[in-house]
Amino acid sequence: MSRQRVPKGKVFQKQDEKIIKTLQELEKNCSDDFLVSKFEELFPEDWVKIVKRYEAHERLTPEGKSHPMPHPRKYLLNKFKNYRNQYAKGEDLDEALNAINTTQPKFTEETPENIEDIIVQIKDKASFEKRIEAANKLGKFKCEQSITVLRGIVECDKIYDVRKVAYDRLKRFGCEVGPPLKDKPYIDREIQEKFLAIKSQVNETSSVDRYIKKFKSMFPEEYDIHLYQKKNQFKKWVENIVSNLPKIINM
Repeated sequence: MSRQRVPKGKVFQKQDEKIIKTLQELEKNCSDDFLVSKFEELFPEDWVKIVKRYEAHERLTPEGKSHPMPHPRKYLLNKFKNYRNQYAKGEDLDEALNAINTTQPKFTEETPENIEDIIVQIKDKASFEKRIEAANKLGKFKCEQSITVLRGIVECDKIYDVRKVAYDRLKRFGCEVGPPLKDKPYIDREIQEKFLAIKSQVNETSSVDRYIKKFKSMFPEEYDIHLYQKKNQFKKWVENIVSNLPKIINM
């Protein structure tokens, strides 16, 4: 019997559109309770999906572990935050709704003015999230430099999600490119040696956050891979390694 997993993808579809339509039914400074109730009233099926996704996380997360999804009410309020702030400041939600429903061109055939800055971001070995953001930026501009950089990402980046974004953007450009392979399990056989090197650079009483900061600066690629693979368990993983390090004896 296969192991059960929490469903992937968006919890509910057309989120921005439904958030705006809910706000348009309410006063600008309405309470959280009114907002949640109105969303439940307008989109009952989506509210059920939010609750079910949360319950799946709760059910399938091992005891003592955490999961990334907040309580349904908090989850929904987080989704509303940006548009709610805009609404409170008097911004026209009809214009925002029209922008969402207006088809935008996928890309332009020109070179971005800030391409050098984007390339610097692409080279940030310590942040797969920044590299994904940069790949998406390049995906808006079909030019020789963008194509070259995106091909390099597909071939060389150590994180599958980054390679996949670059691949998708190249396919959208109409380029011939092979799909990236999924990541193999990453085994860092020298992780203790790395953390002993980090320990020699920090104080004996340094916090876990200090170790993480030093890990990022001394071993950016390894930091990035472990952060990507362990996600919200990353800090706990570092804490376990640090707590089991042998003492450094000063001669």
